[in-house]
Amino acid sequence: MRVLFLYSDEKPRPGVNTALPQPLVAFKGSRSVFLTQRSSQDELSNAPAVSILELRNEDVELPDSDESLYWCKIFKLDDFAQKHHLVRYEPVFDSSTSVLYLNHLILYECQGLSKELEQLSRDRGHPCFRLQPMHCNTVVANWARGSDGFTFPPEAGYPLESHQATYYMLETHYNYPDYTYDFSPFYRKNLSKQQRNMGIKSRDDTAEPQQQPDDADSDAGDADDSAAMEQQMVDNSGLKLYYTHRLREHDAGVLSVGMDPNWRHIIPPRQEKVVSQGHCIGACTQRAFPPDGINIFAVMSRTHLIGRQVTLRQMRGNAELQPIMRDSNIDPSYQDYRRLTVPTRVLPGDSLVAECIYDSSSRKSITLGGMTTREEICLILTLYYPRQRELTSCHSLPSLPTVLHSLGIEELAS
Repeated sequence: MRVLFLYSDEKPRPGVNTALPQPLVAFKGSRSVFLTQRSSQDELSNAPAVSILELRNEDVELPDSDESLYWCKIFKLDDFAQKHHLVRYEPVFDSSTSVLYLNHLILYECQGLSKELEQLSRDRGHPCFRLQPMHCNTVVANWARGSDGFTFPPEAGYPLESHQATYYMLETHYNYPDYTYDFSPFYRKNLSKQQRNMGIKSRDDTAEPQQQPDDADSDAGDADDSAAMEQQMVDNSGLKLYYTHRLREHDAGVLSVGMDPNWRHIIPPRQEKVVSQGHCIGACTQRAFPPDGINIFAVMSRTHLIGRQVTLRQMRGNAELQPIMRDSNIDPSYQDYRRLTVPTRVLPGDSLVAECIYDSSSRKSITLGGMTTREEICLILTLYYPRQRELTSCHSLPSLPTVLHSLGIEELAS
C-alpha cells in the first residue's frame, strides 16, 4: 500500500475546519508500506552483548547513463573463531545523492579458501561480470529499495563462523535515478518539490521543469542540491551487521525460489497479464530438507518494473495448500521482507512454486529475463529455520526447445 502525504504552510487549529493544501502546489510525498506490519527495527534486547560490523563499498563510480552497474566486493571475516548469530542488518547510505542510485545490496557467503578470494578481499571491488564464478551464492542479508533492514525473530539468527565461511561478497546494484516510472499519470506530471530540486526527471521528460512561485526562497537550496548531484560521483554505501555471541535456538537460512534470471524467460509485449512460474520440485526438497522440514518465517518477492502480482504456492502430494505469501499489488520501489504471522512448515517432498504476473501492455518489444532493470526477474527469498546447507537456490527455467517452439522456430540452421 502506498501512503500519500501533503505538507501545509499553516498549522491546523483545534476545533477549526482547515482546508487541505492544494495538491498541485503543496510539498508532497509518498511511501509504500505493509500497513499491518509493524517495523521490527526497534532497540535490540541484550544490547550490551550485540556487536556491530559495517561492510561498505569503496569509492564506486556511479553510473552516468541508463545502464545498470552490478558491483561486487569481497570481504574476509576471519574473526569469528566461535559461532555468532547475525540478529539484524540495515543499510548504511553514503549520501543523500548516492542513495538515489541504489537498487539493492545483497551479502553472499562464499565457500572455500582459494587464493583468488584472498586476493580479491584486498581489492576495492570489481564489476560483477568480470569476476570468475566463485561459489558465492548463499544469501546472508538482502536489502532492497524501500526497506529499513531486517531484525530476526528472537528464536533464530544467521550463523557467522569463520571455519564454515571466511569470505563474503557484497553485491550492489546501481541504477541511474528514474523516479517517475512507478507513479500514476497525475504524479508523473506533478513531481514533488524535493524531486524537482534534485533535478530528477523521467527518461521521457524533454521539457524543463517549471519554476513554482513558492520556490523563490529556495534558490540557494536548489543550487546546493544541483552542485551535490554534479560532485557526487562515487559511493561508499553498504550494510551494517548486528551480531551476538549469545546464540539463539535456531540457525536461520535463506532459500531463493523462482525462475533463473536468464534470457529464456520471455515476456511478450502488449499483454495485460503474463504468468511466469519458477518451480522448486519435491525431489529437491526431499533430498535437502531435514526430516521435520523447515519453518519459513519471512518472505521477500522480487520483480522489476512490470511485475504486478507474486504468489508463493505450496504443494504436498496431490493437494495444494494455502499460499505461503500472496502480494497482489507489487511496488518495484518497495521490496521488503514480509514477516509471516505464524511460520509455515515445509516438509521434505513438498513443492514450492513462485508465480509472477506481469503487465507488459506498455512494452513495444519482448522483455527478457535478466538482472538489469529493463529486464525481468521472478524470485522469492524465504527466511527459515533450521538452516540446511544443501539447497540455497531452487530455480527453474524453460528448456531451449520450449523457448524456440514458443517463438515459432522449429529448426536451427547448423
